[in-house]
Formats: sequence, structure tokens, C-alpha cells
Amino acid sequence: MRGLAPTALLLLAGCQEPFERRRQDLGPFRIAAVGVDDRGVASAAVYSGHGLAHAEAPTLTWSLDGESIGDGYDVVVPGPGTLSLIARSHDGFEEQASVTVAVPPAAPALEREAVALDGLGLEARRAVQGSPVDTAVPEGQATRLRLVPDDGEGLRTRWMTVEGEGTLLELDTFEADVLREEVTFDDGEVASREDLGPGRTSHLALVQDGAGSNGWWWVETVVGQDAPLWRHEGWLFEGEVDVSTGLVAVTLLNQGDRLFEVLDPAPAVSLDDGEQLDCAIPGVPFRIAWIAEGRCPTGEFHGRRVVVSAW
Repeated sequence: MRGLAPTALLLLAGCQEPFERRRQDLGPFRIAAVGVDDRGVASAAVYSGHGLAHAEAPTLTWSLDGESIGDGYDVVVPGPGTLSLIARSHDGFEEQASVTVAVPPAAPALEREAVALDGLGLEARRAVQGSPVDTAVPEGQATRLRLVPDDGEGLRTRWMTVEGEGTLLELDTFEADVLREEVTFDDGEVASREDLGPGRTSHLALVQDGAGSNGWWWVETVVGQDAPLWRHEGWLFEGEVDVSTGLVAVTLLNQGDRLFEVLDPAPAVSLDDGEQLDCAIPGVPFRIAWIAEGRCPTGEFHGRRVVVSAW
């Protein structure tokens, strides 16, 4: 069991955005989460609406209690209050969200299990015992994701799925079963199940305490993958590499189904084994979350070699 890397959130609260689409699906351009990192800087997870990458970084405009405090990804939040964000995409979409500054829960550990599910009802799934896995699950089985916080009292989890691919069924406060299937329901009963075959799904887990505090983490599942996989935060990447140093150097490309690929992993001993991207935070390993959330657009990472945390 390994903990998810912290999202570097220091102050955060539940979004007050009036979304009309299903909260569980990350589809069109949207603000998925917003807060303040451990440097006291405003932070946001903005979904591009076009997969897990941004052709251009979104424009972020921040205010605190209605007063402007700046634009972009490095805006210092001067104190408590209501933090508001207007995010604009390069192709003209705009979203708004507000949060109340508060202390978030610590980053939870993440566990994966392989589960063979016949019935999809809540009690039927709770009766199924899973088998622990580090990365992929066998074809035909589901992935049970479990977040393990240090103190889960009063917390709840909202799971979001990129483009609604696959089916995510919540099991408990910190658990969900992910199927590589398209499942349709009619009045609460399963109407149809379509197997999508081997592949991956991508999710954002938003943990909240109901009193203004939350944090977020990206998590992936992979089904039917025989090739070796290694882990970076909640992400899974192909390749056989020694991760004993906790650091891996990789090449980032703008291509593939997710609009980015992580290739040629090699053991690293320091951040000097990679480049420092202008979009990244200096002095820390590169985070793939920065690609998904808009901080590092495709033109800034394509063809570059960076060092990421790994296990």
C-alpha cells in the first residue's frame, strides 16, 4: 500500500458551481476542483473537455471575497475568505467556482483489488472479496479502488470519470468498483452490459468533509494488461523500470488516446536527470496531474524529458 502523492492543497472547500451535467462525468470543459497549495498559491484542476491534456493552458482569474488577487497558476492567496475562480478555455468556454478557505484532509493511501462481479447491486458487490493487485486486473474482472485516509471521520468521496468511459459504481465512503463495461440501468436495475475489452479508465477522486474542506487525486485503472506497469501517484504507465530510488525519468509526448504518452522510463537519482519545464513548479518532481489539470499544455511538455516520483 502506498499513499497518493499530496495534491499540495493547504486550503480548500467544496465547489459551489451549479453544474447541469452529471457530477460523476468529466466531459465538457469544467472546473473539477479548486483550492490553495502548500505554498499559499491558488490551485485548480481544470478539465479540458478533450481528454487528459490541454492544447493551451486555460486562463485563470482569481478573487478573494470579491477582490481580484491575480491571474494564472502562481497567484498567492493572502488569507482566509471566499476564493473564486473564473476559468476560460482557449476555444471560448468559461466556468466559475467558489470555495471557502479551509484545511483539507491529508492525502490518503490507495489500494487496488481485482473483483469478479456477477450481480451489480450494492449488497451483491459488498459480498465479493477482492484480491489485492498493484496495477492491472485480469480481463473480465473489475477494479476495486479504495482510498485509506489517516482519519476518515466525517469525510465523503466523489468520484469523477473522464468522458464517462466505463462504469464506476460506488461501494462505500472510500470505495468504488470500476468496470471496463458500459452498463445501463432502468429504474435501478441493470438493463444491459457491454464489455469494452482491455484498456484503462481515468478518474478524479474528490474527498470532502462537508464543512468546507476537501482534496483531490487522479486515479487510473487498467484491465487485461500483460506488459509491466509502474505507478506514479494514482497513474499507471507501461514499462519495466527500477523504481527503488523513488524517481523515474520519462519522455512526454503529445499523442495517444489521452493526448499524452509517458515513454522510455529509466531510473533517476535526482531531478537533474530531467529538464525543468517553465510550466512546472521548480525543485519538485514533475507531476502528470499538471498535464491533466491545465498547468502544463501540450506545447510545453511535448518531447521533453522530466523526472517524476514513482513506485
